[in-house]
Amino acid sequence: MSQEKEIKKNWIFDFASILAVGGIVLYSLGWTYWSKYYKDLKIDFTFIDLQTDKIIATTWLFVISMLSFFVLAFTHILENKHKSTIDAIGTAFVIASGIIIFLGSSSIINIRWFVGSVIFSFFLLFIIRWFCNKLNLQTEMSLNLFNYILFFVIYFCSIFYFNNLAKKDANTFIKSYKDNIELTLNKDNQIVN
Repeated sequence: MSQEKEIKKNWIFDFASILAVGGIVLYSLGWTYWSKYYKDLKIDFTFIDLQTDKIIATTWLFVISMLSFFVLAFTHILENKHKSTIDAIGTAFVIASGIIIFLGSSSIINIRWFVGSVIFSFFLLFIIRWFCNKLNLQTEMSLNLFNYILFFVIYFCSIFYFNNLAKKDANTFIKSYKDNIELTLNKDNQIVN
């Protein structure tokens, strides 16, 4: 009975840790988006009062799509969770597949580059696998190292994506700008135009 309580307690601590770290990551990604957005609009971000929920809400859709991009990597982890080492070449392919799908779907790159990178990735994987088999090289890495690499890649892709998205949104806003803007300020509870 005490072992069940210990497992439940560890699960609760793990879940709480994931929530805390996940909240910090979502906030930092949202902050990256909004600070870049206002910087491209040439507005000092220190004067803007954004609520935490708005900053975090900016990132939800992207996080869900990012998880779907790397679903192959997560299934790779689950399939090999009982092993201490995994195949490094297959792992590199799994991560590269997620990056390629991310780049292709986020419309940061054009379609010809996307198709070319997919073909090049398969070709490179085939060549590396052939050389490793020919030279009898050991190509294994630890599962923990794979987890760290995966989460670093996802976070790096997220920062890259939010910087580009903020720049694109700011440019869209600037292009739709009209000359007849009226500023309304609230000074001592009196509206000043």
